[in-house]
Amino acid sequence: MSPDKKKIRIGFILLVFYISIMSGIPIKAAGDELKLLPSIAVKEEYNDNILYTIAQPKSDFITTVSPGFAFINRTEKMDITLSGRLDRLFYSKYSEFDTTDQYYDGIGKYAVTERFNISGKALYSKTSRPDRDLETTGIPLGPATRERQNYGISGTYALTEKTAATLSYEYLNDNYDAERFVDSESHLVNLGFVHDLTYFARSTKGRFNLGYARYNMTGSKIDNYEATIGFSRDLSEKWNLLIDGGARYTYWKFQVTDVQRTVFDPTTPPFFFPIFAEQEKTTSELGAVARLNLNYKWERTNAGFNFGYDLSSPSGRTGSVERTSLALNVNTRFLYELLAILSGGYFFNKSSEVGIGTKVDEETLWITPGIRYEWSKDILMEISYTYNRTRYNTVREYTDRNLFLVYFRVQHDLFN
Repeated sequence: MSPDKKKIRIGFILLVFYISIMSGIPIKAAGDELKLLPSIAVKEEYNDNILYTIAQPKSDFITTVSPGFAFINRTEKMDITLSGRLDRLFYSKYSEFDTTDQYYDGIGKYAVTERFNISGKALYSKTSRPDRDLETTGIPLGPATRERQNYGISGTYALTEKTAATLSYEYLNDNYDAERFVDSESHLVNLGFVHDLTYFARSTKGRFNLGYARYNMTGSKIDNYEATIGFSRDLSEKWNLLIDGGARYTYWKFQVTDVQRTVFDPTTPPFFFPIFAEQEKTTSELGAVARLNLNYKWERTNAGFNFGYDLSSPSGRTGSVERTSLALNVNTRFLYELLAILSGGYFFNKSSEVGIGTKVDEETLWITPGIRYEWSKDILMEISYTYNRTRYNTVREYTDRNLFLVYFRVQHDLFN
């Protein structure tokens, strides 16, 4: 077994073992919610640009068969979910792209006392679709295989009746099977405080966060420090608003190849020869951070709008990007079984002003309207259309894609 796979297995074992031990109760007690949900899903899609390229796009029909499972156990003190899924992709014309993607994750939460609770997560995925990050980062990757590990732990403590503090740590590791992509790992630490401000403003909470992120990539290391202040407020029974804003300080350390000196050899033209050497350089900058979430929830309709501006690591590339993101999600239930869904987003990824690493200046837009029919909580079908477009401002070119999709899923609870 490889070291990476050992880490994956150890991570899951520790997560499940720790939460199980901390719960201190039988796995099936009065009032528990216990589910074991095997599932099978089939997805048929027509994609007119399967590799998401600028020139000579390839179109194809893709069938994806996805067996999976979910284990859920909820009690008064504990909430744990483990899940896994395989996606077997079959291409109609371009069978050389046939592959199997894998997803495994576990999340858990445990109330140690009335004032203190802890939570943890562990995730492993192995994916190869070029469009896997379009709706999360806006950056297309290409058909390289990526193995991702993601682990996190956090604790929340109620300092007083009105004030709570949260401390969290998260680890992310990405490895690619192609040399043109850069492997990376990141460490993120955050300390946050929430204080009830109802005395000054109805249904309002103040927020303060301190964050640190360390990104390690081939040839560069990035340290990012952030501080934000904001508030969340229930505007009414239907609307909720969250706003954070602040500043960041980013410090880069990177390797460059410079001419160290030249030597003279009178016997061989061109007589002078440069001697190259790796040198370490550093630079830093100040920047802004902003976040806004607006949510609507009422009877048959749910909607959410998110805005973000922050520094991030570009998937598969070296350096960093300033990312502006907008996202919208709306679903309306016309009948008990029938829903209309609409989602979309916009990303603007641009290299930081210091210009270290891969040059990035890209805008990505996507929109997905669709309908979903739910025969029951265990059987559903969804039909949707997705349009994606990415503009590469450095070369003044763009690529786009149309994707038509039919999705069907069945699951069954073996414990009921």
